[in-house]
Amino acid sequence: MSKAKRIGTAAETAVVKYMIECGYEDTKRVVLHGNRDEGDIHINCNASGVPDIIIEVKSRKDECTYKEVEGFMKELEQESLNTWGEQSVKLNMEYHHAFLIIKRPGKGKVEDWWLCWREYHFANPITVRCRVGDYFRKKEV
Repeated sequence: MSKAKRIGTAAETAVVKYMIECGYEDTKRVVLHGNRDEGDIHINCNASGVPDIIIEVKSRKDECTYKEVEGFMKELEQESLNTWGEQSVKLNMEYHHAFLIIKRPGKGKVEDWWLCWREYHFANPITVRCRVGDYFRKKEV
């Protein structure tokens, strides 16, 4: 396994562990589907294996530029279409959620990584970003 693949796998595994700690027990890494990629992580899959949430994970040694983030968001949009289909994405955004998580340089804890998603304002897409821990919180023990 290449160094880049090992780094990506480690980041994805850390996100799965974190999401389970947040109460999303049905969280799992998924295998690559070639050009029909459906994200790195699926959460709350139905009986047919279709998830409510998909997550794409990127591990970076440098901060991402706006242009890079937008490129990742386009990739996530295609993965959403591959997972749910065009009609499903357009009609059921309140049921399906697609997130991008970017490992930040110097930040070892998943809760300190960036979480990005799309919101639509008058049909125009806007990329929203916050810390993972500000959106997904671990369950109190």
